[in-house]
Amino acid sequence: MTNRELLELAAKAAGLTPIAYFHAEESEHLLEVRPRQENVYWAPLDDDGDAMRLAAALSISLRFEDIEKTVEARHPQTSYGQFEEYGTDKNKAVRRAIMLAAAEIGKAMP
Repeated sequence: MTNRELLELAAKAAGLTPIAYFHAEESEHLLEVRPRQENVYWAPLDDDGDAMRLAAALSISLRFEDIEKTVEARHPQTSYGQFEEYGTDKNKAVRRAIMLAAAEIGKAMP
């Protein structure tokens, strides 16, 4: 799944309306969305705050396995989690795991 597909499915799961997709040096993965009446830039693959707000909105929980160096993101209504290895960048892995879980929620929506 491409990063653009992840963004679009996660936005769908969060009830956000995608307006435009950007791939720029400043933010590698940026989607312009309309959460209310105004457009905002949304980059949960790059921005910890956007990722954590997405996790909170969708009730995605996180679990860390320090021995295996993985993070698991899980939605309470799914029977499986989304795992991501974190190596040296734990925050990046957390953001990606949240996005993977959110994308699965978006896929399951009509």
